[in-house]
Amino acid sequence: ALAAAAKAQGVHEYGAHWAGQGVGLIRECDAATLVRQLAAESGWN
Repeated sequence: ALAAAAKAQGVHEYGAHWAGQGVGLIRECDAATLVRQLAAESGWN
C-alpha cells in the first residue's frame, strides 16, 4: 500500500528492494569497482 501511494504521487523512494537469501553478499562500491570485481570473480578477462 505504501509503495502504491508513493507511486501515485510520483515519489519513487519507497519501491521494493528485494535481497532474498543473498543479503549477506551486498557490497557498497562504485560501478567501476563492481564491474572489475565481477569480472575477476567470473574469471573473465
